[in-house]
Amino acid sequence: ALRAGGADGAGGGCPIDRLSPADVARVLRQFVADVGCGVRFANGEHLLSQSLFLGGNASAPSPVDMLLRLESLPRDIAALRRRVGHAAPELCPLGRERAQAAKPPQVPSQRELRAVLTADGALMQAVCDLLMTDFLCLGYPLPQGCAVG
Repeated sequence: ALRAGGADGAGGGCPIDRLSPADVARVLRQFVADVGCGVRFANGEHLLSQSLFLGGNASAPSPVDMLLRLESLPRDIAALRRRVGHAAPELCPLGRERAQAAKPPQVPSQRELRAVLTADGALMQAVCDLLMTDFLCLGYPLPQGCAVG
């Protein structure tokens, strides 16, 4: 049990202040294995708040001129190309290589993830809390079951 506030860390639990050397070794082994084969958290960086990517490592984030969204990416890329005057032919068009059918079987589907979150309100709120900046600052609607506060 590495987390306070519940065995799974839901409901605001954070890692304890200090990990034992054995715990550090176990967590590091899990991390390396996950990065190597993507079983636990395949493409885990996509689960991070997108707001983190906007600010980078700067203490004062740069202003955002344009926001590209996955759900409208082809249209947003075309608008960005027009805005910067890039008229050259597209060399690497977007594809659907990572559609659910092409993903490893260990990667849960969107339907499976939604079912888990719908069944576990505390977990849903914990995920919402992690992504709250995106909901509030980037204009994404709060999912059903999430509360600001």
